[in-house]
Amino acid sequence: IRRVRPMEFSIPVAAGDDLLSPSKSRYVVRNVFDPHELPDKLAAAREDFKHDGPLAVLQSFDLFFSVIKHFNQLERTVKDEAWQTLVEATGSLYVELTNILDSELSHHTRQQHCNAIKMLCYLVTQFMLCSQREGSKPDQMLTGKSAGRGRKAQRPTGGSDSTAWEGTCIRGLYSLMHLLELEIHRLWDPPIPEENFVNCVTSCCYKLMESPILARDRESRQSIFQVLGIAVQKYNHGIGAVVKVIQLVQNFEHLVTPLAEGVQFFAVSCGIKNIVSETIREIGSMDPNDLSRDTSGTRSLSQFLCELGERVPALILPTISSLMPHLDGENYSFRNSVLVVLGEMVGQVLSRESMDENGKATREQLLDRLQQHIHDINAFVRSKALQIWLKLFRGHVVPLSRQHQLIPLVVGRLHDKSSNVRRHAIQFLSAALCGNPYSSKLSLSDLEDDLQKAQDKLRDLRNSEDQSSSQECQSPMQQGDTTTSDKEIQQHQILVTYLKDSVKFVRHLESAVPVVCQLLGSKTVSDVLEAINFFVTCHEFGISTARDGVRKMLVLVWSQEVAVKEALTAAYKTLYLTQSADAQRHQAATVADNLISLTSDLTLGELASLEELVMIQT
Repeated sequence: IRRVRPMEFSIPVAAGDDLLSPSKSRYVVRNVFDPHELPDKLAAAREDFKHDGPLAVLQSFDLFFSVIKHFNQLERTVKDEAWQTLVEATGSLYVELTNILDSELSHHTRQQHCNAIKMLCYLVTQFMLCSQREGSKPDQMLTGKSAGRGRKAQRPTGGSDSTAWEGTCIRGLYSLMHLLELEIHRLWDPPIPEENFVNCVTSCCYKLMESPILARDRESRQSIFQVLGIAVQKYNHGIGAVVKVIQLVQNFEHLVTPLAEGVQFFAVSCGIKNIVSETIREIGSMDPNDLSRDTSGTRSLSQFLCELGERVPALILPTISSLMPHLDGENYSFRNSVLVVLGEMVGQVLSRESMDENGKATREQLLDRLQQHIHDINAFVRSKALQIWLKLFRGHVVPLSRQHQLIPLVVGRLHDKSSNVRRHAIQFLSAALCGNPYSSKLSLSDLEDDLQKAQDKLRDLRNSEDQSSSQECQSPMQQGDTTTSDKEIQQHQILVTYLKDSVKFVRHLESAVPVVCQLLGSKTVSDVLEAINFFVTCHEFGISTARDGVRKMLVLVWSQEVAVKEALTAAYKTLYLTQSADAQRHQAATVADNLISLTSDLTLGELASLEELVMIQT
């Protein structure tokens, strides 16, 4: 019977070489075997595990340490046998602990199993990291044959080392996850696993995430997140996880989306909601000057913040104040990311009709900040702000009172020096017109006539009510008539308010027409394309001044830009040549009437352009 060493096994803080340093109080590796000795000793160790169970690792740790030490020198078969033994031993330990953890254990038994857990976790994590280093080497991306001079490198196949490495990591992670799910803290005295043990597992997970291959694989990502989720839930790893996630995002661009997915997994699937607020606070506490200097890291952090805003906006809302100072920072990409988060919170969280007054006040504060950045000093931020407003408008979450403030500001952006800002400004105005709450036909003259009539009617009703109320005595029938009159006055007051808003809305849009007409002659293609779409939309909604833009569009038929000519052709086909199904029987006559009305006041140059356009259509 072999004697078990009584010393406690301590997981090294840094390198595995610490296990070789002499010590009287902790376990020390005494035998590092040569590579040629390992196959026979592994076979013997496998038999020991069959007879003695998972505690056999207490006697064979030096052997597996030697495998890791000589990992790059060993044949694949030797590594596979060592790995298979470790995974099976970890599984056996899980089964054994499941049966004994609820019972009263002696100090000796607890120490044995505690050492076994730490040894196996250390060996499994080190084995995965060695596999990662080997699997990520350039020559391992071949199929096992030398590429040679003039020979193309082949992509990895199902039996490649790269694929085997992914499978190795997934098996190892699942074996660790099962162990960590148990109440293994009972094996420690006091019952708190040391920080080195937790770091041994979590550091391995973070290191594995650095590999683009594993980060792209959904099953690998999920297994890593599950292990880390348990570490956060049960092993007090919350703050450590937040700090490490932010570091990884700044250093590895490919981890932006995977780590945002991971934080969402911790918060939603694992129920660790405070990890989102801690992450936001940590990001918010960063020095704006540092963010300005680290361009690459800040860009990745900005993308990560946008992803979080899209995934868990409700969990960010309580700590959004920590991000607000960054709206005044120098780095424009980070300002953009904060604006995106504000927009997602308004669109996904603060858009319910049943919100209380606090919720409405918060929404107005966020919308105020979004509105301010329509005039940001940086064109990219102005453009992003308009994109966010466009998204909110299309989502029908912008209050009507805010729209009246917003549209004049957006019209002003049509003069912006940045083509991106102008493009998004025109898109916003087109979307505002398509989503307007007033009418499908918005002729200003008709609306003003309707408003005047409604105001006259309201004035007459009020005069009539004043005369009725001046009479001292009223019969019951007269009192009923008064009640009816009050309701009618309220209805007409609502109508007058509605028509006033409609007239104000159309006037704002008509103020944009002269500027958009100028953009038809812009050298920037995007300006011209958006201007064409804008005038088509205005014409369809009956904006009278849109006719000026439709006429000026004709000269674009001579443009050398294919995209412009195609857009112009499609626009005129929509406006004058395409009819509804009800008008199909009279299509020819209707099209002729449309063209005649178009030519009624065209100049000779515009008529020549129209002729060319008709030739293209036919």
